[in-house]
Amino acid sequence: MVKATSKEKNYSESGIINRKSGELVHEITRNVKSENSEKDISFYSCRKREANA
Repeated sequence: MVKATSKEKNYSESGIINRKSGELVHEITRNVKSENSEKDISFYSCRKREANA
């Protein structure tokens, strides 16, 4: 897991990868200190492609 926050602690971003499934979850939170904070969550497949012989 990787997590980063701004100096003002009003923005955070994190990424978690599941090694078993190869899925990456990326989360961005804006306006952390506000009652109306915004979250964007994205899912990515991180599977290795097989090379053609």
